[in-house]
Amino acid sequence: MKTPKTGIKAPISLLLAFALATLFVSPLAIAGANEAELDALADSLPVVQVPTGMLTVKGPVLLNGNEAKSGMTVLDGSVIQTRTAGEAYIELGPIGRVDVWEFTAITLKLTPNSLDVDLNKCGKGVTVTVPPNVPGVVHILDRGNVGTFTNYRENDVKCIKGEILVKYGTDKEKILKAGEHRDFDDAKEVSATGDAVFKVYCDEEHFPILFFFPLSAIVPAAGTGEVLPISVSTP
Repeated sequence: MKTPKTGIKAPISLLLAFALATLFVSPLAIAGANEAELDALADSLPVVQVPTGMLTVKGPVLLNGNEAKSGMTVLDGSVIQTRTAGEAYIELGPIGRVDVWEFTAITLKLTPNSLDVDLNKCGKGVTVTVPPNVPGVVHILDRGNVGTFTNYRENDVKCIKGEILVKYGTDKEKILKAGEHRDFDDAKEVSATGDAVFKVYCDEEHFPILFFFPLSAIVPAAGTGEVLPISVSTP
């Protein structure tokens, strides 16, 4: 004797109909909601706030190309550039702190739980401080100094606290721990997973050699039309 299947099909059909109704009615209900209902829905959704920073400056510093002053607010995407004797300190609350030293330019990339820095010009570098569970990364884009014509290809990386990972060359990596310091050829990225302090810099003096010539060495001797011999000593 065969068992009738009608009794099984009916509940399944009802379940499918209910699932389809739930899928299509919800968007339609939202589309047909009035403005007050939509505002209430928006208020109920979590708000993700990108952190901002408080800037303190010493000496000449530019913020997004304009003269910077202490107390200014630093936002995601801000460009900070220091010149001769210039320094910038950026407090970023729960995601850490960035110190920008002389002859350096950076772009900040901020999220609620991470801190990224593009090192646009290396100079005397940048120090990044990140609290526990907040990753911090420095992307090394240019190893030259602000205001110079040369591009020194070596970076100094110092781990002051915690542990950091340096990516350099072609797919090479090196872990540095607190107190360790190393020079890298063609470093590309320095990162920490949190609870760390590290510095990336290129503070060697590397100006074009012409800057070291005495003026009399590059002008004709008075009344003779002859060029004085050049005597250059390595600084």
